[in-house]
Amino acid sequence: MNPICPFRRKLAEIPRRGLGGRTAEQVAADFQAFRDAVKKDLPKTRILYIPVKPSVARRAKLDVQKKANALVKAICDADAALGYVDIVPGMLGANGEPTPDLFVKDGLHLSAAGYEQWTKLVAAALATAKP
Repeated sequence: MNPICPFRRKLAEIPRRGLGGRTAEQVAADFQAFRDAVKKDLPKTRILYIPVKPSVARRAKLDVQKKANALVKAICDADAALGYVDIVPGMLGANGEPTPDLFVKDGLHLSAAGYEQWTKLVAAALATAKP
């Protein structure tokens, strides 16, 4: 059995924690490799991708995050078995910057308000997702 697919799920939610020092193209390639591994063993599994979230602490990387998210979204848009949970607009203020109230002091990790917002956005996507 493929170690990526030990549970034989019909629906997998994939949160992207951050860039991890990767380029936008590497993030997209990693997602494609993951998708290919899942499809090999579980061809009917639907995958929902949660993109790299913007944060106050990583504001300087916002352009790379946007590019990575756009590349992965294009992959998702081209494959009916994939979905893209666009949490990013809900994490940004009217000025297009990450909303500070959604983060704890470090500006990276979500606050209670941030998790509430995140949960609302992801739950809405899961409620409409078809395995």
